[in-house]
Amino acid sequence: MAVAALNGLRERGETNRHLGEDTGRPARPSIWSMLWRLVDRISRDNLSLVAAGVAFYAMLAIFPALGVFVSLFGLVADPKTVEGQILALSAFLPQEAIQILLGALHGVVEKNTSRLNTGLVIGLAIALFSARTGMSSLMTGLNIAYDRPEARGILHQQVVALALTLGGMVFGVVSILAIAAVPAVLAFLPVPDEIRTPLLLIRWPFLAAVTMLGFTIIYYAAPCHRVRWTSTVIGAVMATALWLIGSALFSAYVTRIATYDATYGSLGAVVVLLLWLWLTALALLIGAEINTLHHDRDHDVTATKPPAAPPR
Repeated sequence: MAVAALNGLRERGETNRHLGEDTGRPARPSIWSMLWRLVDRISRDNLSLVAAGVAFYAMLAIFPALGVFVSLFGLVADPKTVEGQILALSAFLPQEAIQILLGALHGVVEKNTSRLNTGLVIGLAIALFSARTGMSSLMTGLNIAYDRPEARGILHQQVVALALTLGGMVFGVVSILAIAAVPAVLAFLPVPDEIRTPLLLIRWPFLAAVTMLGFTIIYYAAPCHRVRWTSTVIGAVMATALWLIGSALFSAYVTRIATYDATYGSLGAVVVLLLWLWLTALALLIGAEINTLHHDRDHDVTATKPPAAPPR
């Protein structure tokens, strides 16, 4: 049934394309044709498998990345408060994943509280170099989605991966500070309830905007070839929507339906976190595929436009 449905989508797209050619108008693919091509690219590029590899390396990079995150957070706030502020993201992360992150954060904070600033430079460099593996694997996945072989040297790749990893940490600090700071500020101000509620709700559009900006930067800087900023926006918007909706649904599913603890025992929380990382990587890679399709569509439409009539 699924194959028949996909074939129907393809036939609709092909019919639309031929109609465009017969009428002499530029052939702009229909939404059905674009959807079919997206599904075909996801299958052809094995995005599910690629996302699994990205999630694995991201899992290995999480714990050194948390060390970097706490070090950066300690420059602008008390690092001991980061554990409570991570709970603000509980709407988008499964509870099991949050518990793993909180446990790791607690260990990092307790171990490094007395030297978060004195040993920052050396510790930050070592942890950042270890955390770059997750970004390096994502760069490889984006090259697959963009149909581009890696053409950069090893040093160039590592510099880009380190820069994007550090940028991601800064984005995380800013996002969590903004999400946690709004309730704290409102608690000390005599703000009426009819104003307080909208101000609290603003945090989530802000998180979506910051996420979309981060995805846009990744789509622009991570692949081995340069693309226009405007060519990354549609994929960033769709990837952000997929990530937010998918994370919320997955969190609800894990909380209310799934029984990973019964199946995997003590590894249940690790499995949940790994699955959430897989969903995140898959959303990013699908956004890159959408960018590629959008670029190809614009290129095809431009190529099929009739030449301009000579001046009379």
